[in-house]
Amino acid sequence: NGRAAIVCSHDRERNRYIVKFTRLSSIGTGCNREISIQPCNMHIPEGTTVRLEGLTRHSQWNGKWGKVVRLDDDGRYEVRISRLYSVRVKMENVRL
Repeated sequence: NGRAAIVCSHDRERNRYIVKFTRLSSIGTGCNREISIQPCNMHIPEGTTVRLEGLTRHSQWNGKWGKVVRLDDDGRYEVRISRLYSVRVKMENVRL
């Protein structure tokens, strides 16, 4: 739905993120709400630090941290590992 949220935690067993939405009501007071969402329903902003996991072709990058450079049209994130290396990965291989 395009709304921004804060990631509170990750439920590894259910593979869902617990996120908190903060929205203003029509009278201007805040309303906090936490929900559980699937990773495929998230969009990670550019510049976000993430950890790679579950990679099979490039397993040497599992456990490494990098920054999201962009989201490609095919739904893969380009994650920069270092000045020399970046990888394109599916959302299921990224952890916040």
